[in-house]
Amino acid sequence: MLRAPLNCLGIVVLAGLVVGCNTPHRVGKVPKESPTAQAKEPAPSPRPLPAGSAEGVPESLLHEYEAREPASAAEIATWQLPFQAKRIAVALLTLAAKDDLAGLPAVFTRHARWGIPDRREFDARPIFADGGREFFDTFRDAASRFARKEAFFCPPVVPPAAQIYVRNGAEPMWCAYLSKDGLDVLAFKFVYENGSAKIDYIGLQPTRATAGIAARKGPMPPPMTPQVKRGTGPVGPFMSAGGETIPLQIERRDGPPGGNPPNPAGALAPGALAGAPGTPAAGSPAPATTPAPATAPTPAPAAEKKPTTAPATPAPPPGH
Repeated sequence: MLRAPLNCLGIVVLAGLVVGCNTPHRVGKVPKESPTAQAKEPAPSPRPLPAGSAEGVPESLLHEYEAREPASAAEIATWQLPFQAKRIAVALLTLAAKDDLAGLPAVFTRHARWGIPDRREFDARPIFADGGREFFDTFRDAASRFARKEAFFCPPVVPPAAQIYVRNGAEPMWCAYLSKDGLDVLAFKFVYENGSAKIDYIGLQPTRATAGIAARKGPMPPPMTPQVKRGTGPVGPFMSAGGETIPLQIERRDGPPGGNPPNPAGALAPGALAGAPGTPAAGSPAPATTPAPATAPTPAPAAEKKPTTAPATPAPPPGH
């Protein structure tokens, strides 16, 4: 009689266990979401181009490069000077048009600076002091003041020997965008870093000038292109002063104690040229001199005698 109730109780217990197993146990646990399900923060959308002003109306220089693609790392590694200076400047303008702040380190040197358009780089500041944001905003505003088809000016690097200084990184190269009225300048200084051409300095005016830009006082600015100077004499420009070559002068000094006396006909004698024919080399013993043979005194010339004349013979008388 008791087996039936026990069987019913067992059925109830088993049913409860089955129901309990079907119940999800999430007390004190937080389900982990898969990485693909995690929402990524959307990248900030690029800002629109600054409104053009001055010569940048109706379209500015940034409009010209808004549709360009940024330069790739493979291309940047092949940039060379002086032939690709404008390509480097265009790469920066493309980043500015696309509001791509993250791409700046690829086109600038590690310690790049910016300031006023002066080759002496007065009041220059590091570009990446704040990540480049202040410079980037100022550069975008300055570029919007230039016409869409503004010309890029690079002075020719001549003679060809001067190009070697630029190509091997010994000298910088300067180029610029110049406004048609001459009141605005966007200057670029190009150098080599790690084998690739980069921008090392940007010169610009935060606000457009209303009159001619007066040069600040100070030392003369460096040339825009390397200067090749040649000396006018054998000592070259090292001894040059004022465009004239200083002749090489040798100072005569006393020899060491106990040494041979200086040879007056040696190479260090004033006015003597080392290596000249008949001149002994420096430090060589003086040649032995042969005494001249004695000569008899020349007799004085005899007194000059006056010639005697015979008396004239009288002419014969006529008729004989």
